[in-house]
Amino acid sequence: MKTGTTANISTAPKRRAEEKRPQMRVVVNNKRKNKLNNIVPAQVRKNSVVKAGAVLLSLLAVLGMLIYMQAKLDDVNRQIARNKKTLEETMSETVRLQMQLNSIISIDKVEDYATNTLGMVKIESGQVEYIDLSGDDMVILSGNKTLNLPAEEKEGQDESQSTKKIQIGEYGN
Repeated sequence: MKTGTTANISTAPKRRAEEKRPQMRVVVNNKRKNKLNNIVPAQVRKNSVVKAGAVLLSLLAVLGMLIYMQAKLDDVNRQIARNKKTLEETMSETVRLQMQLNSIISIDKVEDYATNTLGMVKIESGQVEYIDLSGDDMVILSGNKTLNLPAEEKEGQDESQSTKKIQIGEYGN
C-alpha cells in the first residue's frame, strides 16, 4: 500500500504558485516622453530665471532704500549737531548779555545816578504817609468847585459849605 500512497501524491493537482499571474506594466509612449523632457525643462528654466530676477530686483530695491534712509539719517544727525552748536552759542551769548546788563543796571549804580546826576535824595521816615483804604470810597469837593449831581441832589446842596462828601458808587464814574 505504500506504493498507492505515493501515487496519490503524484496525481495531486499542482500548486497555484506555479500558475501564471497577469503582470501589470507601465508603457510609456516614447514620443510623448521625449516631448515632455524637452519642453518642461525649458519652461522650468525660464520660470526659475524670472523668479531669481524678481528676487534680485527686490533685494536691490531694499538695499537702495536702506542706503537712502542711512543718508537721510546722516543729514538729520548733522543738522541736529549744527542746531545744538547754535543753541550753545546762543545760550552763551545770553548769559554774557545778562551779566553785562546786571553790571550796568545794579541797584548801587541806579542809586548813584539818582543822587549825583538827578539830584534826588533818599526818603526819610517822616516823609512817608500811609493811606487807609478800608473805608468807603468818596469824593471831597472844596471851594467853589461843583460836581454835576442829579437834580434832586442839587436842590438840597448848600453853597456856603466849603466841602461836601459824596459816595462815588451812587453817581457812577
